[in-house]
Amino acid sequence: MCKGCTMGLAGMVVGVPVAVATGWTARIPDWQLGLAFAAMLLPTVATSLLGAPRPVKLVARFVLGVLLGSAVVALFATSSWAVRAGTVGAYLAVRVPLERKRRRDDRKAMERWNVRGAG
Repeated sequence: MCKGCTMGLAGMVVGVPVAVATGWTARIPDWQLGLAFAAMLLPTVATSLLGAPRPVKLVARFVLGVLLGSAVVALFATSSWAVRAGTVGAYLAVRVPLERKRRRDDRKAMERWNVRGAG
């Protein structure tokens, strides 16, 4: 498992118990939950788009893990279908383009490596 995945998993291991123990995802208004989730998502989007150094990306992946863990708890803690739909929709709206970017970047890196390796 890569370092980013390990950090994301570590964030989930922290995020789920904290969200369950404190109940924070159910106690704040929906709009504040949305802002909190957006704030936790921002480091991942920024580091992906700006090409941040590896240590910064690892911190962003940890925060993303906390977000994902908290979001899963929120899906069960809320009675609002709008919050559930917004959470899943935001996840897909960010994940799909970032996944495409990662694949494109990986493909370019492999092409560069193959060109260097062939010579």
